[in-house]
Amino acid sequence: MRVPLHCVLICSTATLVIAEHATAQFDPVTLATNIQEQLGGELLSSEGAPVPEPGDQIAAMFGDLAIGVFTFTSTQTDPLAWDMIIFGNDPDTQNVKEGPGDRDRLTFRFFDASTNTTRLDVAAINADDEIITVLFEGDEALQFDFNFPGAPPFNLIPGPAIPFDLILGVMAPEPSPDEGGSDGDGGGNPDVNGDGRVDKRDAALVLRIVVGATRIVSEAEARRADVNGDGVVSTADAIAILSRR
Repeated sequence: MRVPLHCVLICSTATLVIAEHATAQFDPVTLATNIQEQLGGELLSSEGAPVPEPGDQIAAMFGDLAIGVFTFTSTQTDPLAWDMIIFGNDPDTQNVKEGPGDRDRLTFRFFDASTNTTRLDVAAINADDEIITVLFEGDEALQFDFNFPGAPPFNLIPGPAIPFDLILGVMAPEPSPDEGGSDGDGGGNPDVNGDGRVDKRDAALVLRIVVGATRIVSEAEARRADVNGDGVVSTADAIAILSRR
């Protein structure tokens, strides 16, 4: 198991866990556009973080939209390996943004099937064990239909410019102002919805996360929802918000 020590030293390793019902795990992603990119690597674990097991999942996210999902199985040759095809925005549909555009920032989430929780503390690292920001670099996937016996397999979907692995248990750094896909807010903020006020709406948002209704919660809101900083989003955070109003 490769644990990049400098990542543990320079980045917060606090676990942000969102309690969910079993039905809130990542659904299989149907590719929405022909603008695609293939990602893959290994999922490593920092000290104290779980090792992936069959049934666990990795999701590539654009904001709170899952654009690719991989489910670990008991039959895969490398138990740490993951790969997925993700989709991006189709520039021909100018009034609709289906996914990330060129150079938009991506993030990743991990679903732990054994504890039925989703973790946001997933960072990308390069071959030198340096934490990197993953940007969407997809293009139109070329489609060829080979209907004769012995046709060779062709994969013409673009891959990332820099191969990378993922490490569980390390929070990715906040993006710089010129990077897309995040509003740059950190965790532990009682103004969970970011409207400049601390009120019962913030507490209600926390309770949505607690019961697993995360599809209507943004990534930034999920980070802020751990108000008391104990690493878990729970009813205690809602109580902490109500006590500060």
